[in-house]
Amino acid sequence: TLLLFEYAFATIFFLSNMIGILKSKNNKLLPDLLTAAGNGLFLLIWIMNVASDEWKSLIIVVWMMIFMVSAFLITKITQKTAPFYIYAGVGIMMLVAATSLELKGAALVMAYTIEGGLLSLITYFVIRKTQLAEQLSWLLIYPIILSFRSMTSSVWRTGFLHEDFFVLFVLMITLFGLGLFFGINTKQTEDKKMSSTSLILLVGGSFYFYITLWLSLHSILSDDVAVMISLIIYTIIGLICYFNGLLNNKKVIQVYGGILIGFVVSRVLLVDIWQMEMAGKIVTFFLLGALLVSTTFLGKKRQAEHNIIKNPDPNNQ
Repeated sequence: TLLLFEYAFATIFFLSNMIGILKSKNNKLLPDLLTAAGNGLFLLIWIMNVASDEWKSLIIVVWMMIFMVSAFLITKITQKTAPFYIYAGVGIMMLVAATSLELKGAALVMAYTIEGGLLSLITYFVIRKTQLAEQLSWLLIYPIILSFRSMTSSVWRTGFLHEDFFVLFVLMITLFGLGLFFGINTKQTEDKKMSSTSLILLVGGSFYFYITLWLSLHSILSDDVAVMISLIIYTIIGLICYFNGLLNNKKVIQVYGGILIGFVVSRVLLVDIWQMEMAGKIVTFFLLGALLVSTTFLGKKRQAEHNIIKNPDPNNQ
């Protein structure tokens, strides 16, 4: 009975609040927004404390859908983003609560990751505002924090096909996917430049690729071999990014490649030189040195050719 009373109370407040926002002709929406937020939080607390355990998740999901759909509709109709943040924020809190009731551990982290990515994409496709959708991608910070436990898990000693591997893999795919999607979309529709959020997502995705590769190789190979293969792959990626940025005048990519190469060199000189066996040192140093030297000469040659094409010799004309 108490729960039904709360539903009726919340519904009345919800409808009156929506009508107030839709009828408002000015931007003074703060009272309505505070009412919406308070109503949603009060409803969530009431459900968590009064509803029976077997019905909690379903009830929360129903109200979550109501708040999320309302967020999209109000933003579509009024073209105001403030109501979206409030209603969507309450809906997201309900989604987080419902998910935490049903899942635990690695499955919970993967669910949060997928939900965060889907919310960001759905927002873009419904509202068609890239900046708003990008801002929702910051919801991935929470599963990222939770994923640190998967990076240090002891199960990596037994192999790599386990739940902690998939936590990192899902985060890698989600970050990369969102970064590429928003980056390509921004370049095609706006100022031809990637937004800072897209770049952060791509860098974050690459970090999860590096850490997943490192942990996976160490779980199936000896330490020296795993380190050697990992550092060689990092070096190749760094060199490709560096020279691609250099030749195409893409400063961000060039800096990214330089930082990655700097990390590899620092790691070798400060850590691996003291820990590797002699054979591992020789092979690793030889391969890394060959990569760095050969690509340096190749890069200088390509840059010279690029400069000749851009600035032909006037005496030959």
